[in-house]
Amino acid sequence: MAKPFASKELIARVHTHVQLSKMRTELEKQVDSRTKALLDSEARSKELAEHFSLVLHTNPAGIFAAATDGTLTFVNAAW
Repeated sequence: MAKPFASKELIARVHTHVQLSKMRTELEKQVDSRTKALLDSEARSKELAEHFSLVLHTNPAGIFAAATDGTLTFVNAAW
């Protein structure tokens, strides 16, 4: 801010920065929470795929996941 400045403008700017900081912190918490949920879900999916592969040992089911480019991102033991 250039001098001279109005005190109301200074207070408004400080208030805006405080609010932005609070919003940024809350957004980071939400991203962390959703990332953890996604990783947990992925781990459960892999665990289930392995479980079904073991349960169906007489006729194992091959399970895999692939990226959009065709790269395999997960394969169970039967695959």
